[in-house]
Amino acid sequence: MSETSLLIGDIGGTNARFALTNHDMEGYHEERILKCADYESSESAISAFLEMTKAPAPTVICLAAAGPAKEGEVDLTNNHWLLRESSLKKKFDVAHARLLNDFEAIAYSLPTLTASDLITVGLKSAHDLSSPNFNVGAIGPGTGLGAAGLIRRTATQCLLSPKRVTSVSPRKLHFKQRYGKYFATDSVAFQTSA
Repeated sequence: MSETSLLIGDIGGTNARFALTNHDMEGYHEERILKCADYESSESAISAFLEMTKAPAPTVICLAAAGPAKEGEVDLTNNHWLLRESSLKKKFDVAHARLLNDFEAIAYSLPTLTASDLITVGLKSAHDLSSPNFNVGAIGPGTGLGAAGLIRRTATQCLLSPKRVTSVSPRKLHFKQRYGKYFATDSVAFQTSA
């Protein structure tokens, strides 16, 4: 059986960052930053990355991208690429390809942070994310305002992933706070119309 190698990437409107990892090493290696405008597609950028690093084709591909991830596709917000899991699997002959919104990837990584990685803002103390139950979120600037949350209850994790958070009107926020508990959803979207 061959060793599993993972190609990871973070794709935005301007740059695509790729690296390699596997089960035998901690972290990643062979990180490269490529300009998206220099490549026709994510597949051509990945091919160039593999050629630059002299790496064999990976066995698994996982990419986080700046755009909504839906049904195995990400249509990047400020980039001409359309990412498709099916295209990545076919081009690189991999059994597994996974596309995530960039803030979904950040939310999944939050429980791996330690107390020394955190800066408390507005709370008396930081919450311990090694506990079996927590709610945590990530919010930050990018093409728009990116956000995602992660809820853990015992052994179950639930990702809350907005398609896009542009702004929240006080009326919509009040509605969500008052009635949101009645809606079961794995995707939350706050968007106001102009």
